[in-house]
Amino acid sequence: MSRKWPDFAVLELLVGVDDHGSLGAASRLAGMAQPNASRAVKQLERQFGMTLLQRSPTGSTLTPQGTVIAHWARRVLSDTRRLLDVADGLRAERTAELTVAASMTVAEHLMPAWLGQFRSQHPDVTIHLQVHNSTQV
Repeated sequence: MSRKWPDFAVLELLVGVDDHGSLGAASRLAGMAQPNASRAVKQLERQFGMTLLQRSPTGSTLTPQGTVIAHWARRVLSDTRRLLDVADGLRAERTAELTVAASMTVAEHLMPAWLGQFRSQHPDVTIHLQVHNSTQV
């Protein structure tokens, strides 16, 4: 049995079989031809060293081992989506920064509304406000 990482697309197929009851339905939803999906699952079965699908002339369903693997695959895929979302969020937070310098009067009376409006239009921009004496601005 190989310790190579499984292909996420094949894990999604297994979850699809669990959700929709057949490899045919799962492959259609994944936009994959059923013979290609079947080959991909067979490769995963070889990789894991166990049968994941019960194949019959009327279709393919998960074996008990396939059900367990599909359960864990669902968790792996969910965590992977969250990882990608976090990476996107971190990247977005660093896309832009704005530093604004203002005098005390402007900073107290005008900047809150201006910066609030700016933030609502540009939520990914990090804003830094520096308050100085009028002569330093």
